[in-house]
Amino acid sequence: MARFFNRFFVILISLLLFCPLGSEASSPFIKKGFYLAHRHQAVLQRTSASSAMASGLSHNIQATSAPNTFVSLQQIELSQSARRDITDYIKKTLDESSKESSSTVGSSEQLSLGMGGVPVLNQGGWGSCVTFAVTAGLDAYYALNGSNQISQLCDLALGVSLKTSGSEGGWDGASAEDILSQIAQYGFLTMSYQASHGCGGLSSYPLYDDRHGSAMNRSHFLSAPSDRRFTDSLWRELGVLVRTDRELHERIAHPERGLEQLKASLRRGHRVSIGIVLDSDVGDVGAVGSYHGYKDVWMLTDAVSSAIDSDYLLGAHEVLITGFNDGCIKPTVSGKAQELCGYLTARNSWGSIAGNRGNYYIGYEYFNALANEAYEIG
Repeated sequence: MARFFNRFFVILISLLLFCPLGSEASSPFIKKGFYLAHRHQAVLQRTSASSAMASGLSHNIQATSAPNTFVSLQQIELSQSARRDITDYIKKTLDESSKESSSTVGSSEQLSLGMGGVPVLNQGGWGSCVTFAVTAGLDAYYALNGSNQISQLCDLALGVSLKTSGSEGGWDGASAEDILSQIAQYGFLTMSYQASHGCGGLSSYPLYDDRHGSAMNRSHFLSAPSDRRFTDSLWRELGVLVRTDRELHERIAHPERGLEQLKASLRRGHRVSIGIVLDSDVGDVGAVGSYHGYKDVWMLTDAVSSAIDSDYLLGAHEVLITGFNDGCIKPTVSGKAQELCGYLTARNSWGSIAGNRGNYYIGYEYFNALANEAYEIG
């Protein structure tokens, strides 16, 4: 009997060592599917789109009065530990900034890679932001324009066949890692091929249609003139991605690490695809500041803090980072100028009507608190 209890005690200690109690091994960002986020009325007044949506859309987007009235977001639930760490960081940051007349980030460096003439893309009503952010980055990296640009439709049609990031293959969300891996393995097709041959039974991207077309099998894709120059050596994760509450706690405790890695990538001439968590009930899809365009700044405010602290479900979105600036700007928030020191410049995929003609700004502190992945392209 004593031998039995000794053995039981050893097993119990081993379990506690290798499988510790608590939430340390739980995921801080729990994916819960997709949901529809409506645009702010001030944005809608800037578009002339008026065609009606069909009802009962197959990708779980409910009918609305017109295109451009909504975007699709990955639905995210924060773990209890993640919510506590993130809100504590936000409140501490806001409290410190309120005590300073002018914040600084310790330098005056700035860098803008721009997009090299690549036009603003539009993912429409689908949850394909990751595919659009990554392919926009590759378009800019390889200086692809016009009919030579990458076809998102073909990439997504192949993704359906491969079940990249799930059965919808990127139409209803993906990780940048999965999209980059797919393109590195199979290459990409161009807009010229899409127009002349079609992909998944379609020859144009279904912005606000009720169907996204069929799968494009790998043999069909590879028999087409796919561009195979992109390889796994041309992308890397930047240490922002966290898979456990413990990793998130460590990242928030040292926020400068991820930001510096992102800046280093930009200094090398490489753009970065990042995911951010947002609350679509605040501002226009989470963007609360207006700088060069209406609601074109994601930044920390009391309203953002309250929303992150109280809302049970949040959204996630992918954009492409094109530069950074350590200087200060004063975007308008709720009718008043509010200083923001240190920000990233981003290319979005909601069309040129959104933000500053399709471009956005993200405060360093917002990135530190609410980024959930970052991948260097190039």
